[in-house]
Amino acid sequence: MGKGKKAMLEVSKMKMTPALSAEHQRKWDESRWECKLDDPERNYDKSRAHLNFEVRKGGVIAPVDQSVCIKEKVDARIAEWKAERLAATGKEPIVRSTQHLSVSLVIGGNSERMN
Repeated sequence: MGKGKKAMLEVSKMKMTPALSAEHQRKWDESRWECKLDDPERNYDKSRAHLNFEVRKGGVIAPVDQSVCIKEKVDARIAEWKAERLAATGKEPIVRSTQHLSVSLVIGGNSERMN
């Protein structure tokens, strides 16, 4: 990495809840946005919220769909995957109840690195 270029990657396992889903999807009312915008520890810009995106099956990048909570999206994708595996192998795959089904991924860097 060149001098002055800074980057970071953080990955951690997590358990998805409806409240966490709303947070990640920025599914906030005006009072919540105001609270976030006034927080000196955070860097939220409501005018840039339309730039948020999600990566869907097949690597398709699309605007964030706030109509469905993330846990429901994950559960639907697991059901789809199970059906695909069952059709391909004739055996239903097992998803343990203790398995972590989501991770938090944070990528960041200075302006030079992110550009």
